[in-house]
Order: sequence, then C-alpha cells, then structure tokens
Amino acid sequence: MRNYTIEGRYIHGSSYVIHMDNVDFMTWRLNDETNEYWVKFHYSNKEVRIRVSPNHLKELVHTWANEELDIKIGEQNELDY
Repeated sequence: MRNYTIEGRYIHGSSYVIHMDNVDFMTWRLNDETNEYWVKFHYSNKEVRIRVSPNHLKELVHTWANEELDIKIGEQNELDY
C-alpha cells in the first residue's frame, strides 16, 4: 500500500503536499492488526498522518533525513517499556 508520491523533497497524496524540509520530526507506530505503520509528520503545530509498509517507512525516513540512515524498524513500542 502506497498512497503517496515522493518527488524530490516533496511528499504528496490525494489531499496534502508537504515539503520535507518543513517537517520537524516524524513518529510512527506499528498497527499489529494490519502490519502497517501509522506515520505522523509533525510540523508547525500540525501533523499529517499516513499508513505505510515497513519498507515505505524507511524510504520516508531517508527522504526526510536527506541521507541513508541505519534505522531499525522494530515491532515493539519503546514507550511500552
């Protein structure tokens, strides 16, 4: 499932466009029922939410960071510990 497009430093879906330079930080959480990640882009007291696969999550993080990061996408929520 990929309901967005990345073009350069922009990500857009059917109802939004975000310039990745404006995103302050990203958060995500695994939905155990669908095995998808629910991602939030946080910027200027606003947020945009999308659902993505684990591979698409890595692609989004790399696009936002503007570099390849060695991130570990886990199935556990760190806040649960």
